[in-house]
Amino acid sequence: MSRLIQRFAGAVKLEAENVVSAFRSLWANKMRSALTTTGIVIGVTTVTGVASLVQGLNRQVTDALGGLGAGTVYIQKTPGMMMGNAREYFRRRDFRFEDIDELERIDGVLAAVPLTGWYTLIKAPDGREIAVELTGTSADWPLVGHKNTVFGRFFTDFEVSSRRDVCVLGADVAERLYGADDPTGSVMDLAGRRMIVIGVLESSGEVMGETQDNIVFVPYTVLGNWTDPKSRLSLAVEIEARADMDRMLENIEACMRRIRGLSIEDDNDFELVTADQLIETYSNVSAGIYAAMLAISAIALIVGSIGIANIMLVSVTERTREIGLRKALGAKSSQILAQFLTESVILALAGGVLGIVGGSVLAIVVASLTPIPAGLEAWSVIVAVLASAMVGIGAGVFPAMRAAGLEPVRALGYNQ
Repeated sequence: MSRLIQRFAGAVKLEAENVVSAFRSLWANKMRSALTTTGIVIGVTTVTGVASLVQGLNRQVTDALGGLGAGTVYIQKTPGMMMGNAREYFRRRDFRFEDIDELERIDGVLAAVPLTGWYTLIKAPDGREIAVELTGTSADWPLVGHKNTVFGRFFTDFEVSSRRDVCVLGADVAERLYGADDPTGSVMDLAGRRMIVIGVLESSGEVMGETQDNIVFVPYTVLGNWTDPKSRLSLAVEIEARADMDRMLENIEACMRRIRGLSIEDDNDFELVTADQLIETYSNVSAGIYAAMLAISAIALIVGSIGIANIMLVSVTERTREIGLRKALGAKSSQILAQFLTESVILALAGGVLGIVGGSVLAIVVASLTPIPAGLEAWSVIVAVLASAMVGIGAGVFPAMRAAGLEPVRALGYNQ
């Protein structure tokens, strides 16, 4: 047992000597060592910076989409409105408010609500005009929106059916108009119409610097005072927790096809969208960004590894007599191999560490100048360090083997 401990201690001591010797050798050629690590630094900076930004954005978007509710299904004329597919959007027939009654008859549906509106101006008590998203819906929206009120309440079925001039403010609107005060009971000018504030919703946060709380809810029955509410109408359905989502999607699709009079041969003229689908779509986009950045980083790392391999070959040539002398004094080929591999790994790790620092700084700077949040995770740092070490080992193997294979007599007689 003691012999095993001695052998282990000896191996540790030898490796420590290799590390010290490697640092001395690299420090003796500081400029060359710094230039050699440039490719590694660029590659790791790129992947670390982009990973930090994408991870931060992923968390923000996932949290925001998760707030939509896993059991919520949105029914739209087309999701392509966001993708420039406006022609298809306006070609399709508008939904009807009566569709809500049909959807609520489906077994497993907790609630169905209309969502319609546009951007408009409201007048603050001090006379300022503020642009807000005006949304008309029904009294069941809190079941679908998964939001509670921090002040007051949401409007009732009676207030919807009797077309009462009441409204519920998003957290951001309430703060800009009334600060931290409770605004319930206040009368405000909403697009030229006097509305009574009956509640304030809890905050939904931000996505890419854009608040999700710049919104005012009103009964959809009063939207006719400003515009045709059906022209921008979409529907939202909340599924009971016990219900199977796949089966419910099939039932909702069948119901909508029946309502809209579609035959077996007809394609759907509507789209069903869930929070999970939105998250999956976003994840695919972010994965594509990752892949592109990883490809760029891989090229930079390959260039860096070639640089390290080249400089290590130069180092082997310059130190041929030193290698011969060490071998003549009893150094084993494995010790020479370990010496040059250690130098190569140290070069690569130095580039990796500088790249991690540079990528983190880059992400922080970008986050401070744009709405994109930074959020570097531990696994990204670990991957960057391991990738740097692997590059160092890969780049150093051939030069180290060449150094280890030198014969002492020829090495001692070598003249540069």
